[in-house]
Amino acid sequence: MFHTILVATGGSPWSNQAVAYAIQMAKDYTLQLIILHVVTETPPYFVAEAGTSPESLLADNEAEGRRILADAAALATEAGISFSTELVWGRAPEGVCRIAEEQACDLIIVGSRALKGFKRLMIGSISNAIASKAPCPILIVKWREPS
Repeated sequence: MFHTILVATGGSPWSNQAVAYAIQMAKDYTLQLIILHVVTETPPYFVAEAGTSPESLLADNEAEGRRILADAAALATEAGISFSTELVWGRAPEGVCRIAEEQACDLIIVGSRALKGFKRLMIGSISNAIASKAPCPILIVKWREPS
């Protein structure tokens, strides 16, 4: 049923939990895993406040994305699964859906903070945005505080 799965990571605890879930799924079912990080450009108003050049800020964002991917890749390597990594620029929902389509993924896995009520309305939900545009099934791993 599934051959290639894509997991999106942003380095947050909830996306790290999704990465762990995807790695275990890939291991259990001998699946190809694509680990994706979408680097977003920082809004211009942050540049003025930070006092750094736009180029420096973008380079820092990309370096952080590469670090996040390297951390996830280390876990996948440790698990002994077949995987690749992708780093793309853009908005997360569009980037995830584009790579899933380009790589003919059978499943997308994302993490979610599981916000409710007013917070969800104000902050939005990347996982919901991905689910509404996804070219394939999506599995949302809800954040669970470690006990």
